[in-house]
Amino acid sequence: ARVDTLALYKFNVFHWHLVDDQGWRIEINRYPRLISVASHRPATPIEGDRTQLDGVPYEGHYTQEEVRAIVAHATEKFITVVPEIEIPGHAQGVISAYPEFGNFDIPDWETPETRCFWVISEYTFNALDETLEF
Repeated sequence: ARVDTLALYKFNVFHWHLVDDQGWRIEINRYPRLISVASHRPATPIEGDRTQLDGVPYEGHYTQEEVRAIVAHATEKFITVVPEIEIPGHAQGVISAYPEFGNFDIPDWETPETRCFWVISEYTFNALDETLEF
């Protein structure tokens, strides 16, 4: 439906924000914990008061089949899909599932949870070969 709305208003690019500290939203078979861990968070800030959480667990991701279908539909509407996967920041969701990809130079480092609040996170990807291959 959103692709159709873009087409209605003659937009030709869909910038698809797929990852953040608050979750990973695309299935990657090689990394199953992105779905089992990183696509879940325990709560979301309350609309109108971003300092309070609603206490409602949130989870969700797109399967590879869903991604293919959305891209195909966008293509039919002459819309280019530009996926956004941010690095080295906005990685706390990934690091909650794969702590070995995180920067261990944080004092008192521990494996983080997928973040609930929309604020700056000190957790970023490290620059090791294994992480860069990710």
